[in-house]
Amino acid sequence: VPLVQRPARNSAEKWDALLYRHGLEGDAQVEAMLDKSICALSTVFIGSGGSTFTDDILRLRKDWGSASACDEYLCQGELPNFVAEDE
Repeated sequence: VPLVQRPARNSAEKWDALLYRHGLEGDAQVEAMLDKSICALSTVFIGSGGSTFTDDILRLRKDWGSASACDEYLCQGELPNFVAEDE
């Protein structure tokens, strides 16, 4: 995944414009890392048990010092009571 440094602060600049300028729009790996970073820097994070995405975010939160006593897993220890339909 290419490293993109955000330019000097410009309130009009949006992440999608920055990604587009660097030819990274639609790159699933870049979007996933942005999602992880946003979640890792949030005040509280609630993730899914057994999810590697959740595990990565919780690890980042711990390493970055943004972990919270309120961080949790959704429905921890409960089996889902629904079956997702094929779309």
